[in-house]
Amino acid sequence: MTAETRSSMIASVLVIGMILALFVTLVINPIYGADFYFVFLPIAEDLWLGNATLYVDTNGYFNPAHAMLYWMLLALPPVSVANAIHFIGTLILLFAIVYLWQTYTERSIFYAFFALLGLYTIDHLIRGQMDVIAVFGVVLAYWATREEKPYLLGLGATLAVIKPTSLVLPLLLIAWHIRTWSFADIGKASLIPILSIVATIAIFGFEWIPNLLNLVATGSPVDGLSALSIYDMASVINLPSLIPAVISIIFAIGVLAKPDLSAERFAFALVANVLASTYVAGYHFVVLIPAILCMRHKWMVIIAWLLSLLPLLRLVSTDTFDLEYLILLLPMYVASVLLWQMMHETSPESDNPALV
Repeated sequence: MTAETRSSMIASVLVIGMILALFVTLVINPIYGADFYFVFLPIAEDLWLGNATLYVDTNGYFNPAHAMLYWMLLALPPVSVANAIHFIGTLILLFAIVYLWQTYTERSIFYAFFALLGLYTIDHLIRGQMDVIAVFGVVLAYWATREEKPYLLGLGATLAVIKPTSLVLPLLLIAWHIRTWSFADIGKASLIPILSIVATIAIFGFEWIPNLLNLVATGSPVDGLSALSIYDMASVINLPSLIPAVISIIFAIGVLAKPDLSAERFAFALVANVLASTYVAGYHFVVLIPAILCMRHKWMVIIAWLLSLLPLLRLVSTDTFDLEYLILLLPMYVASVLLWQMMHETSPESDNPALV
């Protein structure tokens, strides 16, 4: 056994030991995320018991049906075990996002540390949300597209669409790129998404489809929630609604006008989608992690991290409503940095491919 192999084995044992220790700690002393404990898990339990119909008696759940399959699986073990699985799984996927993305940016651990340590990550973990699953999915889909792995592209896309409004633009970039793939490869990429639809129909019946369409037609899923989009911010400061609409169109055009798959442009698509979305919450900003990893200078990353802390100002101010909109400064800043970088010749990618 070589010294390198021995070191790898020791590191693996230590990591597994740390995961097991964290798992046991979370089971014995659980800290439940609000969305995990009060929204997703109770709905999954009601569906198992036959006390609810998806999109009819599941108030608070607006994600695609196949995402509920994940929560129904988590509803099987004791709640403390399910909570530990979800929490540790989220941490693992966060590191997996960085690992896959570093394939194309090769940034130092400094960048990864501050990208992962933003307040948005803590917010996501505290809530017990599932955006990290979607972000991992879109990064996996991006990696699989560039490496021409159609089955993994299908898996990534299936995971990504559990948060469809947050990832439309990057998924469109991928769809545009694979238009040149063979029919066989497109078929392979479509296999897992099709199987997920079949699984939801087998479990929830065909009626979930008209129920979802009716839910969308009768009102926005974000009605009554504290929306923090640029549209709402414009309303607060008495700007015409046309202005944020034009900004969103400009962002979309900026992404789709040159639909290549360079890391910077794909990351810009992730950020642009956040700014164009009609509903933004702090934990959604985990989608910015790949974009922050594309930044070329450490001081840029530090500024992004400091901007992620702006929601803490609500702890020292009573004017919380207006301060909430300060969180939008983070994606605005990240978008501006990436736009500036794309206007200059140096690419952050070590392989510098031109995937057009």
